Amino acid sequence: MSSKDKEIEKKGNKGSIIVTVLVIVIIVGLLSVIPIRKYYDQRQVKSAELFYTTYKDIKEFVSLNQISKDGMKDNLMSDLDNVVKMYPGTVAAKRALYYKGIVSYYTLDYKGAEMFFGDFVKKNSNNYLAPKALYFLSYSQSEIGKNEDALKSLSTLVEKFNDGFYSPMAYFRIGMLYERMGKRDKALENYETIIKKYKESSQSENAKSKIMLLKNNIEL
Repeated sequence: MSSKDKEIEKKGNKGSIIVTVLVIVIIVGLLSVIPIRKYYDQRQVKSAELFYTTYKDIKEFVSLNQISKDGMKDNLMSDLDNVVKMYPGTVAAKRALYYKGIVSYYTLDYKGAEMFFGDFVKKNSNNYLAPKALYFLSYSQSEIGKNEDALKSLSTLVEKFNDGFYSPMAYFRIGMLYERMGKRDKALENYETIIKKYKESSQSENAKSKIMLLKNNIEL
């Protein structure tokens, strides 16, 4: 065998070894993914089960009187904390963080609500609950006198999300906040936006009434 043939054979053997190693690496990789995926799925299921128990209580909680809500707050917050701490990163943990904001809001703890909704939006800006979180965040902020921050939250909602339900409500809230701040033209602009962009929404008639009152300098 010539030296050239030996060189070709050597390269061929080297290539076969590389291919074999790659195949082994791929197989090992695929085998390792299976238990990881199984573990991930189990965490999602267990966290969902834990969260759902608390979620059922929260649905009852929001319809109760204020005294009853206050009485349930500590237990609900503790249960939601357990989901977040035991199963971080899961879908249920994200929802639990959002509902910590809801529980705080409905028990009039607006500073707590601002913190939890703000944290949720920061960590889950593309989550389906983000528009709702921003809406509640704006209410929480305005309740503690942070009208400028509330406007920023509502502006983020309408700029980032084309949400047919929350966007017209956000524009209406922006209008009301501008009214509160004495900025009549800004308020009119946002009420008119509702009529132009969301004329079929439930806020459209309310916006028309607001425009009529403002243009005629009528205060209620």
